[in-house]
Amino acid sequence: YVKAKLTTGQFEDIAEDANAVRKMSNDEFIEFFGYDKQDFKDENAIAKRKNEVADSIIKRAQKIKEAFDTVDSLREVI
Repeated sequence: YVKAKLTTGQFEDIAEDANAVRKMSNDEFIEFFGYDKQDFKDENAIAKRKNEVADSIIKRAQKIKEAFDTVDSLREVI
C-alpha cells in the first residue's frame, strides 16, 4: 500500500486515510478493525485506541518512505 502510494505520488493520501480512522465513530472503528467492544473500558478508551492506530499508520508509512528514499539515494551513487 505504502509503496504504491509512493510510486504514484500519492503519499499524502496515507495521512488522509489515517485521519479517516480518527473520524470514524467508535462503533465503526470496532467493526472495521474487528475489535470487541468489551475489550475497552469505556468510550474514551476506544477513542484513545483510534488515535493510536492513526498515529501508527502515519509513523510506519513515514519509516517506509525513509527506507525507500535511502535506497533511491544509494542507487544514484552506484
